[in-house]
Amino acid sequence: MLQIISDTEKNLKIEIEKIRAESNERMNQMEKQIKLEIEKLRSESNERIEKLRAESNERMNQMEKQIKLEIEKLRSESNERIEKLRAEIEIKLQVMKNSLLKWIIGLILGQTLVIVIAIILK
Repeated sequence: MLQIISDTEKNLKIEIEKIRAESNERMNQMEKQIKLEIEKLRSESNERIEKLRAESNERMNQMEKQIKLEIEKLRSESNERIEKLRAEIEIKLQVMKNSLLKWIIGLILGQTLVIVIAIILK
C-alpha cells in the first residue's frame, strides 16, 4: 500500500513538473509574443512620428516660402509706392521752383521798370 502511495506521489510530482514546464513554456512564449507586439507597435509608432515630423517640416517650409513671397511682394509694392511719391514730389518741387523763379523774375522786372521810370522822370 505504501508502495502504491509512493508511486502515486511520484507520478503526481512528475505530472506537476510536466504541467509546470508546460506552463513555463507557455508563459515564455506569451512573453516573447508580447515583446514582439510591443516592438512592432514601437516601430509603427516611430514610423508614424517620423512621417508626421516630415509632413510638419514640409508644411513649415511651404509656409516659410509663402511668407517670403508675401514679404517680397509687399517690399516690391512699397518700393513702387515710394518711387511714385518721389516722382510726384519732384514734379511739385519743380513747379514750385518755376513759380519762385517767375516771381523773382517778375520782381526784378518790376524793380528795373521802377528804376527806368525814375531815371526818365528825373
